[in-house]
Amino acid sequence: IGQGDHDQRVESLVSDNMPVVVWGADPKDKNHCIIGSDNKKGAYLAVNHLIEQGSRKIAFLGDIDYPEVAIRWEGYQQALEQASLPVNQELRIKTDFTSQDGYQKMQQIFAQHPDIDGLFAVSDGIALGALKYLTEQSIVVPDQVAIVGFDNIAMTELCTPSLSTVGQNTIAGG
Repeated sequence: IGQGDHDQRVESLVSDNMPVVVWGADPKDKNHCIIGSDNKKGAYLAVNHLIEQGSRKIAFLGDIDYPEVAIRWEGYQQALEQASLPVNQELRIKTDFTSQDGYQKMQQIFAQHPDIDGLFAVSDGIALGALKYLTEQSIVVPDQVAIVGFDNIAMTELCTPSLSTVGQNTIAGG
């Protein structure tokens, strides 16, 4: 089960004394076991990669109400700060974990900030939606806007161009 800000499914299982293991991030309430990746480091590496490729105005698409995403936001900020780049709150757009919302939010942020040259999407689904929007607008990825996703789902290698992404070792987690 993935985590949300207040996930009733997890709370219900825990209150019934059901043994539960959740993929995610450290919760505020540690009544159950959490398995996950180093979200902060993964986001840091993703944003640092964008910076190394020349990106200077990097958007963040994700919903920090999810514990994992909040930690990825920390890694995003750390990479920008270490590169002496500003953390612009306007470039953080609350985005659901769907390609449809990634598409819509990329459209929204690009209308407000057409000079964005980088995008960190907290999931590959979001990144693929953003990539679709940019491609439809004849914006060349990665030359004009570079994108990095998170999860390393199989579909990332099938799109054109293939998507740079942060892998999570879900097999080891399992």
